[in-house]
Amino acid sequence: PGSVTFKYGGTAITGCSTVASSTSGTYSATCSWTPSLLGTAALTADFVPTSSNFNSLSGAASLSINVTGSTIATLSALALSSGTLSPTFASGTTSYTASVANSVASGYTVTPTKSESNATIVQYLGSTGTTAFTGALAVGPNIIRIVVTAQDGTTTSTYSITVTRTSNDATLSGLTISSGTLSPSFAS
Repeated sequence: PGSVTFKYGGTAITGCSTVASSTSGTYSATCSWTPSLLGTAALTADFVPTSSNFNSLSGAASLSINVTGSTIATLSALALSSGTLSPTFASGTTSYTASVANSVASGYTVTPTKSESNATIVQYLGSTGTTAFTGALAVGPNIIRIVVTAQDGTTTSTYSITVTRTSNDATLSGLTISSGTLSPSFAS
């Protein structure tokens, strides 16, 4: 009995011009559309009858929709420039460990892959705070925190990796014996 054209900003939305269907005198049309911007979007739906019997039904309807961003704040992959993640990466697992040689003092990289392309990622050094991770590793445990923020700007997930850089110090700090006297006395 007619066609419907959906418009955004006065321009027809590609692929959304549909034929209205009738069930007991009710007409409906659908449109699947992904807006390019977040916020409020004004849409119109223009109905044009294709039969003169329905000319009295022509017209337009307007609606306002609130477009919110994705709430997906997860990673789909996580790679290290050195060392092996433990446990093996899984999107729902947020805490990992890895060990690296003492020679890996700088230039260390953690490469996270977002599950949703519009999310953002920031890497921090430490379990709290906002000190950016620059790739430098101290001897011992280094906590690298990856904060994923979803497109909606509020949904977040935090992944952490404790990367332990081994020491190259192989000296003893003390030596005791169970009985007797050590001669000469121990000196590190």
